[in-house]
Amino acid sequence: MQDQLLALYRRDRKVGANEAPRFDLAANVAEDAQNERILVFGRDLVVFGKGFLRGTGYVALGVGFADAKDVLSVTTRDLTGDGRAEILVRGVLHKKAPKELGTGTVEREVLLVYAVEDGKLVRIFGAETGMSLAGNRLTSTIAFVPGARGTTLIFGAGSSVGWDEKTFP
Repeated sequence: MQDQLLALYRRDRKVGANEAPRFDLAANVAEDAQNERILVFGRDLVVFGKGFLRGTGYVALGVGFADAKDVLSVTTRDLTGDGRAEILVRGVLHKKAPKELGTGTVEREVLLVYAVEDGKLVRIFGAETGMSLAGNRLTSTIAFVPGARGTTLIFGAGSSVGWDEKTFP
């Protein structure tokens, strides 16, 4: 049945039978205690499993990046403490620089967190974790700290290359 669900996704989203997912994980992200399969094809995040939607369907969502190569990593962690993992997607967004920053393209590294709620993929959190423009770069640090309920995300100052407190616009 799982192969049929994957074939259905491929047909619905016009993904070739020979196209391999860029990311392929298994984790309990929904409903019962069974693991679901989490795939990323191009820019699509896909979830299905034996216990998900009674094993009869999948959910897919475009994660908003311009190109498949902009999706840098996909992992899972229980951040909310409900015993189910959330899906963490790290990637890069590209946008024309505002006048205050000069010319060129700003590349923003982001962490997006998705949960499966009521059979749907929902983004529950997002944070910018880095930014670069014309050889200048700012980064932050991220720590995943296990807690009594789930995992706590702690963001901190990272490093700066090319910018300082006087030259950052």
